[in-house]
Amino acid sequence: LPIYRFELIEVPAPNERDLHDGEVVLQMQAGAVCGSDTPLFRGGVAPNTGLADEERYGPSRPGYPLHEVVGDVIVSNSDLKVGQRVVGWAKKNDGLSDQIVAEARSLIAVKNDPSPVEQVIVQPLACVLHALTRVGEIAGQRAAVIGLGPFGLLFSHALHALGAEHVVGADRIDRDHQAICLDLL
Repeated sequence: LPIYRFELIEVPAPNERDLHDGEVVLQMQAGAVCGSDTPLFRGGVAPNTGLADEERYGPSRPGYPLHEVVGDVIVSNSDLKVGQRVVGWAKKNDGLSDQIVAEARSLIAVKNDPSPVEQVIVQPLACVLHALTRVGEIAGQRAAVIGLGPFGLLFSHALHALGAEHVVGADRIDRDHQAICLDLL
């Protein structure tokens, strides 16, 4: 098996000339490794394209493999303003870089408080809320969530907040230690 490792390298910072319409340069503040990042880091195939990550973006890019990001806009070719704190998606999974180019449509402006580490949870929550827009009316319905890891818990809480009458969860893993969170529903 290949050994995957991180190493510090220096590359030129992105600048205004690197931007297309609707893009910004972010100064990274925090990020989160998503479960979908790790298979690609190991050489896996992207489920949405069927391509290995290297086929999409080239081998061994700086900042790889992180995509859930919090950053401050330092250059903008979009409606986002320089100085705004944003949470969102690094489309090239390059969120471990000091600065990245990102699409403004995949970012949302947030206040500078709480800390960037706490703000990064907005990105997976946005994925959950987007998915729930596709299931129809939730208020008054009964819902089941299979898998109560981080995303399952986000789904459970979001379903409850959107008015689901009853939310039940199931998981193969014993999550008794998380029962306090589930009892809040």
